[in-house]
Amino acid sequence: MRKFITGMLVLVFVFAALLPIENHAYARTLYSAYVKSYTLKVRSQSSTHYRTLRTLTMGNKVKVTGIRGAYSKISYGKTTGYVQTSSLSRQKYKAYNAYVTVYTLKVRSNASVHYAVRQTLTLGNQVTVVGKGNKYALISAGGTKGYVQNKYLTTTPFSPYTAYVLSPTLKIRDHASTKYQVLRTMQIRDQVTVIGKGNKYALVQVDGTTGYVQANYLGSTPPPDLGYVTTQYPYTLSDAVNKQMSTSPQTDAKYSLFVPKSNLFFDGSQWLTTADTGVRGGADNNTWVVTQLAQGKPVQVLPFDNNDWYQVKFNTGWVNASPSDVQYNLDPNNFPNGTDGAFQFLNLSAPTAVNADEVNNKILNGRGILAGKAAAFIQAANEQHINEIYLIAHALLETGNGSSPLANGIQVSSINGQPVESKTVYNMFGIGAVDSDPNTKGAEFAYQQGWFTPEAAIIGGAQFIGSNYINSTVYHQDTLYKMRWNPAKLGPATHQYASDIGWALKQATIIKGLYNLLSTYTLRFDVPRYN
Repeated sequence: MRKFITGMLVLVFVFAALLPIENHAYARTLYSAYVKSYTLKVRSQSSTHYRTLRTLTMGNKVKVTGIRGAYSKISYGKTTGYVQTSSLSRQKYKAYNAYVTVYTLKVRSNASVHYAVRQTLTLGNQVTVVGKGNKYALISAGGTKGYVQNKYLTTTPFSPYTAYVLSPTLKIRDHASTKYQVLRTMQIRDQVTVIGKGNKYALVQVDGTTGYVQANYLGSTPPPDLGYVTTQYPYTLSDAVNKQMSTSPQTDAKYSLFVPKSNLFFDGSQWLTTADTGVRGGADNNTWVVTQLAQGKPVQVLPFDNNDWYQVKFNTGWVNASPSDVQYNLDPNNFPNGTDGAFQFLNLSAPTAVNADEVNNKILNGRGILAGKAAAFIQAANEQHINEIYLIAHALLETGNGSSPLANGIQVSSINGQPVESKTVYNMFGIGAVDSDPNTKGAEFAYQQGWFTPEAAIIGGAQFIGSNYINSTVYHQDTLYKMRWNPAKLGPATHQYASDIGWALKQATIIKGLYNLLSTYTLRFDVPRYN
């Protein structure tokens, strides 16, 4: 009997040994594993040629009951089948917190932009990352799971900080675009808490309101103290335009050009003027004369349907400005507070208390002979009662950023042909440097003024500018606007620093750019008003 039982056991073991199992034998191992790919197909057999029983997703927990080659036999719920072993991990993914770095982030049902959106997150939202692939992360937020792109998450939470409004007004909106609803309007110097920041917009909180503002209108320090006064002039803007038009104000703008047909003829190869001709800004003798053409000048005739006028084209250069362009540049309402153009109303008759080290480091660094000369500009500003940033901007322009021969010193041994003691002179503002011979005449003028050091040239040049315009006892042209237009002159327009209608605006833009580099200063503005 014992031999019979022993023989039966041997047969059982032999039979069991002959049974086919996964990879030679059914493994008796049983362990849990986790799906680490975005999706994983469970197939009826260990090959991609067999049908799909169901699809698992990242993080699903399965039971591994066997191994067959590159496949694992698993069970998940009521489903038993085969999956690729490389898509499983025996270690559960270690979840961690992350934060959204973009204004809006769509959470999708699968790892592709083609799938449905389950939820939309906003800048700074906290999520839990419960799985991660090469491009997408599986996250959980507010009870919703889904996929987002890895690049829009960070493990470092944003550190809130206090900021100040730098513009006259700043709108807080419910999304990061000017197309969205305004929640609140802030004023200059108002304080907000920045709780998130993107490339262009910042997410801020103030008194229970949370929304987006344009980040470039916020600063970490309170903006400088800005004072505004207005000066009323006893005539209308239209009167001002008419007064300026009588002086042939200039512009480098391009206009459509027209001449009477009677003043052109075609010589077989080109169109030529038959006489000295006024070129107008419209096909009408009542429009302004843009420029003049001498007799015999060639022009290109453009297609234009008119019985009496040709539209023409030729190189113009500087021309007479149109009345509408003159009015635009004259009208203070076109340059509101906070814009670059408003700096043409900056009062230039007083220093603005800038910091010398900051000016040297942020403005004059690398500016040739002017580098390190902040103290001289500040001294000149204090002595002559002139805005030091205006003086710097003027000097940078005239000296080519401190590189011109006049700025770097010219040896003078004669003046107007008469010998003098040979000395090196400096001229930082191009004073006396006439177009016909700028270096010689500018150097001779500097010699006569005693500008034998760069500092003397800065201080002396400031005195010349101040006495003739900014602090003149006759003209009181203490803003760029006044220097260009001289609005206090009730009669004909005279004593104007430049003929270019855009001169004040161009200078204002430069000065505003320099102030943008600084943090400490005090400004005063004098804004003109017309009846």
